[in-house]
Amino acid sequence: MAKMQAIRFNDFMDGNYKQKESVYVKKNFDVKACTVYINPLLFLDPAICLIGGGILALATYEKYLERTGNIDIVIKIQKVTRVILPAIVWGYLIYALITLPIMGWIV
Repeated sequence: MAKMQAIRFNDFMDGNYKQKESVYVKKNFDVKACTVYINPLLFLDPAICLIGGGILALATYEKYLERTGNIDIVIKIQKVTRVILPAIVWGYLIYALITLPIMGWIV
């Protein structure tokens, strides 16, 4: 059960009713954390740019075929890209991790 105490209204309005708590002084200390440096130029690798351009060209060609009415070819392209695109993404992630300067010791 909570402890009840009577306070004068003036003390309540002034904020004098609050008991002052002891203040603990905390010492600053260093926190050691490991981080991975990601080079932004890694995303401008020519091989990755060619793969991205190929994916963009494939998507554009697929839209063109859809507009011209070749739905059967579009369905076949979609079935193939459902398998190939995740493999390309995972391959790029592995490639990016291997080419990082810090992560070279993994391989």
